[in-house]
Amino acid sequence: MIREVNRSTGVITTVAGNGTPGYFGDGGQAAAAQLDLANSIAFDGAGNLFIADSNNNNAVLAGGALATTGGLNLTGVNGQNLTLNLNLAGLANVPDLTINFIGGQNATNTIDVSGGAFSGSVYSYTGVHDGSVRVTGGSGTATINYTGLTPLANAVTTTSAVFNLPTGVNATLSNTSTSGTAQLVSNNSTFEQTTFANPTSGLIVSSGAGSVISVNTFSGATQTAAINDTGDNSVVNLRPSTTTAVTVTGATGATNESLVIDLTNTNVTAAPGSFASPSGTWTFNNRSAVTYSGIQ
Repeated sequence: MIREVNRSTGVITTVAGNGTPGYFGDGGQAAAAQLDLANSIAFDGAGNLFIADSNNNNAVLAGGALATTGGLNLTGVNGQNLTLNLNLAGLANVPDLTINFIGGQNATNTIDVSGGAFSGSVYSYTGVHDGSVRVTGGSGTATINYTGLTPLANAVTTTSAVFNLPTGVNATLSNTSTSGTAQLVSNNSTFEQTTFANPTSGLIVSSGAGSVISVNTFSGATQTAAINDTGDNSVVNLRPSTTTAVTVTGATGATNESLVIDLTNTNVTAAPGSFASPSGTWTFNNRSAVTYSGIQ
């Protein structure tokens, strides 16, 4: 249990934990939850209290309601699965904190972010199972740095989402079978599969030289999507969306950049448009327009 002592009155108040060791209480009141060997605490800049619940491989956000966050510094054990759940439900501001997640080898290590509606998410991938995700909202930003990760899921609703991919990727952006949810998948094992809630306004995917980016049946609440091709010998394969206008931008001075529009089995025909190189616009009879520049 974690207790607070009022130095003026001497009154002792239970902040978190009900006194029974165990794992129980996600989404409920912190004082009613079960903890198991809570061995350290920390405060962020907004005054939120985080408790390292070591035997459960978790931390507790004890602002009245309990949210499992997986730890400010969470290190897995080889052969032991490790899960980080960051629940932001009911918060007006994202907590200002950094979580370092290090998964053990020969294990399934997952991160699942959920709850709330905020301004933006930024995903940066630095290796096959390494990178970071940053969620910003209100006056705060939560950053999760991870290594040894397998799937990454972010169900938080945001206005925008930005994906910074490494060079040489072969990636596909598409809807999932769950309404309002999309995924970005590496077809050549260069970054971790990411499932996310469709942003309400804009989505940006940036890649490097030698990359292949395929946008397949992506549609939903997102109003605009931008694919930024930043190097030589890159290809963007695009199936026009029914709801999302797409802009493809090539790198200045790059060569052998290609944009392929796929209308296979769509019953869609292209309307008159501007097809000049290196920039122009494709319009369609019942799909959103595709605008491109710097493609040559």
